[in-house]
Amino acid sequence: MGDIHGKCGEKNDALRAYKASEVFLRQYISDLSIENVDESRKKAAVEALALSFNRVGGVYTSKGELDAALSSFHGALDIQINTLGEDHIEVAKTLHNIGVCHRHKDDWDSALQFYIKAHMIFEKNLGRDHLDTVRTLHNIGGVYRRKKDYTKAMECFKEVLVVRRNALGDDHPSVAITLVSMAAVLRRCGKKKEANKFYAAAVR
Repeated sequence: MGDIHGKCGEKNDALRAYKASEVFLRQYISDLSIENVDESRKKAAVEALALSFNRVGGVYTSKGELDAALSSFHGALDIQINTLGEDHIEVAKTLHNIGVCHRHKDDWDSALQFYIKAHMIFEKNLGRDHLDTVRTLHNIGGVYRRKKDYTKAMECFKEVLVVRRNALGDDHPSVAITLVSMAAVLRRCGKKKEANKFYAAAVR
């Protein structure tokens, strides 16, 4: 139900549905702990609880309630690390979400810290050329740009551009977004003519 409300833009209804799911899952996990059941059932329930935390965090992020979002994401992260291990792909997704929250709070150092952790796990599990890996790398580049480390920002964006072009083609919106990001860096560096070329390539 929470997913349906979320897709319809009914954020408060989605939040209530996800929180109701959390209450149910907590009780279910408690009951399983008393009963003599297969450990795989417990693990699945715990993973579902972590997913619910993540969804609640996503709704809070969209509402701009970033401290509440961070609390939910960290709750998910603790569960995932304990049940799945530190290098699991779901851990990387939650770390990325935490990075997004810090970015919205203009806490660039914290955002960078969590993005880098997420990127390392994505790269380890999926490889450098996976779109999830470069999505986080693009956000890392964005943080470096905001921190005025333009050399590192451009290095990130160049790698992202190669992967996205190869995977999606020159005309994909994600490629255009990367070109615009590169143009913004070049413009900050005073290279307006070169920046204009990237802007033109993005809107062709």
